[in-house]
Amino acid sequence: MEKLQTYLYREIPITRAMGIRVGRYDDSGLILTAPLSANINDKTTAFAGSLATLLTLSGWALTHLVVQALGRQGDVVISDGRIRYLMPVHQDLEAVCAMPTEPVLREFKTKLLTSGKARWELHSDIRVNDRPAVTFSATYIARVLPG
Repeated sequence: MEKLQTYLYREIPITRAMGIRVGRYDDSGLILTAPLSANINDKTTAFAGSLATLLTLSGWALTHLVVQALGRQGDVVISDGRIRYLMPVHQDLEAVCAMPTEPVLREFKTKLLTSGKARWELHSDIRVNDRPAVTFSATYIARVLPG
């Protein structure tokens, strides 16, 4: 995950300012974290823009890693996103992007390998005391780069 961490800091400068760190990545999904101290607002809760950024990046990074696991270099963009702020976040941030179901993952990979382009919807959340505080659903598009 150090390679992804380096990439984020080099190519997406806001990740360094926010203190975003790559946590776990496995078959269940990806976790990105960030300290509250670097993402706090005037109410001593997490800044909504930081929450949105962390959640957006969690899906982007998961898509990026899946493309790389196929041995391809790709361009990943978000085409649509929906966020819900359900409660304030008073703690360090942990965005969890769930890996899609096996059929969705298989279809994404197949389309990417056969047509060079694929899209899918991913779901991420930030929880407080095991309850969703912020939820995010977005469509990500990946395109294989030539070469």
